[in-house]
Amino acid sequence: MIYIYAFLSSTFFAYLASRSKNRILIFIWSAISILIPSILGGLRAYGVGTDTKVYGFPDAMAALRSPDLYSFLQTRNMRESGYAILCYAVMKTLGHENWCYFAYQLLIVSCTYIGAYRHKDKISLPFTMLVWYLMFYNLTYNAIRQAMAISIIFMEMDKLETKQYLKFSIAVLIASLFHYSAYIAFVMLLGAHIVVMSKNVQKNLWLKSIVLYGALLSAVFARPIIGLLINTVPAISKYSYALTSAKFSETAAQNTLVVIMLGELLMFLLYRKKADQVFLHTSGIGNIEFYQFNILVCVVFQLAIRFFVGRVLLYSEFINIIAIAAIPNFVKEKHLRFMVAMVVLAVMTYYWVRMYAVLHLHETWPYKAII
Repeated sequence: MIYIYAFLSSTFFAYLASRSKNRILIFIWSAISILIPSILGGLRAYGVGTDTKVYGFPDAMAALRSPDLYSFLQTRNMRESGYAILCYAVMKTLGHENWCYFAYQLLIVSCTYIGAYRHKDKISLPFTMLVWYLMFYNLTYNAIRQAMAISIIFMEMDKLETKQYLKFSIAVLIASLFHYSAYIAFVMLLGAHIVVMSKNVQKNLWLKSIVLYGALLSAVFARPIIGLLINTVPAISKYSYALTSAKFSETAAQNTLVVIMLGELLMFLLYRKKADQVFLHTSGIGNIEFYQFNILVCVVFQLAIRFFVGRVLLYSEFINIIAIAAIPNFVKEKHLRFMVAMVVLAVMTYYWVRMYAVLHLHETWPYKAII
């Protein structure tokens, strides 16, 4: 249960940071909150997290043996320069692969914490972090590079919410230095926000309906269209196995996520007025339509396509943490709000136990340390 102890301890210090008015104390409590899960990730043994075996350990050893950065890039055929430079710098200065794991976790948790902190005026910082720990922390032990990319984008979500599209685009480009899949955010997040939040779409109900149903129909028919392309274009026919292989159809996790997201949509409908207030940025820009649209696309994509979901939807699912953590704030009555928060945590805890402890998703259970 070391994971749960780490989650609760980190959440406690995030709570102290959110309650403090002193900048020095905010920094201290935040640093402790970030360091707890980062140290836990840094101390994990080889094999705790699938990608420690795939590229975590091999890349670290290659970096240690390489005479220079260029040789390292050539040896491991590195594409993402940000990840490669970080790995090389850590191994050449500290000389042990676990320092790499610590550095990766420090980057991931720090960026996620900053993103959550920037929403703390409307959405509880400790609650957001606890929800994230239960849903995605264990995943970061596996999809290391993609988790770093996603966390960088999550950190800059406030730029997207306030329509600072250039700054958000720069964040996506920086994220792509750690995993090329970050480019998906240009379509799934940036493109979606530009369209859904445009003045014309917001003012015209018929145009809003066209955008919504058009996007959903595109997701529904994407699988047969992709299947047709794969089966008719010789250059990509080798990927036909992805349509049928269980390896690329993550049904257990995705079925559970679909149920969770349908519950979110229900809360959005029941408490629409209060939800509007929660997602209204201090700049005066409302974002409820975007977060609802993001949830809907995730649900339809999961039900209709069902392959490579983890890679394609992970960015949308990750920023959906903001919507999940916001749900208790939809309720005005204090005691009922507490009950809603407990229900959300119960669902998140069930998700964590089922995915990571029972189904051993991402091979992070049981935790094993090098000490």
